[in-house]
Amino acid sequence: METRQTLRAHGQDVLARLQHGTNPPRPRPLYQSSVPGLGHYTTEALWGSVWARPVLGVRDRMLATIAVMVAIARLQQLRTYFNSALNVGVDPVELHEVAIQCSVHAGFPVTVNALELLRDVLEGRAETVELPDVPEVTVDELDRRGRRLHEQLFGPVPDGPSHGSAGTTLTTVELRYAFGEILSRPGLDLRARVIVALGANLALRDEPELARWRRAAARVGLSEAETDEVVLQCAHYIGLAPARRALADPG
Repeated sequence: METRQTLRAHGQDVLARLQHGTNPPRPRPLYQSSVPGLGHYTTEALWGSVWARPVLGVRDRMLATIAVMVAIARLQQLRTYFNSALNVGVDPVELHEVAIQCSVHAGFPVTVNALELLRDVLEGRAETVELPDVPEVTVDELDRRGRRLHEQLFGPVPDGPSHGSAGTTLTTVELRYAFGEILSRPGLDLRARVIVALGANLALRDEPELARWRRAAARVGLSEAETDEVVLQCAHYIGLAPARRALADPG
């Protein structure tokens, strides 16, 4: 039977595994730790009730959470989570790719900010990272690759607006560069990229886009329970009501 004490113990186990906020240490303790009851709330409701669940591994949970924070530029918290991700063995290349992919979902400025912060984190830990080479291909190859990936995730590309319109150009850019370039980069597998997309679109409250990526999740091998777990994982970072809506209306 669960008690507050058992949930608190589960949460403390997760925090110890992540070395969250302790490796490297924060300059000073968070103010929240001195506010009566608040520390117990986060330890029990977030770390003990969600992060400790067995449905998703810690890597998947961390990628979804970081995608949320990159997408809505929660940079102060993102620093701590970058460190915790590295503490549990998430590859720095994967963290780069999460930040880069969020340019597709939330715009390029969030990627610039997150990459600068990640560089600071890696330098502070005296860690070096060797990023994989990304061979340059022709525009035709980007178009083929983008269309192929779109069809793999979502099915055939729908007919776009009339030729020469802004909508046509946007469709071309999305297929060519979002799917053919960014989502096709090495360093992050397709299953993980779908988790990142789920996290980012949950953060942005983009329910139609979220529904589209939920359907894609099944195509890359995520079970319905795992996809729901991604939503639950993000709940404390995006707000409980958006997560409740996403679970109630899976699209």
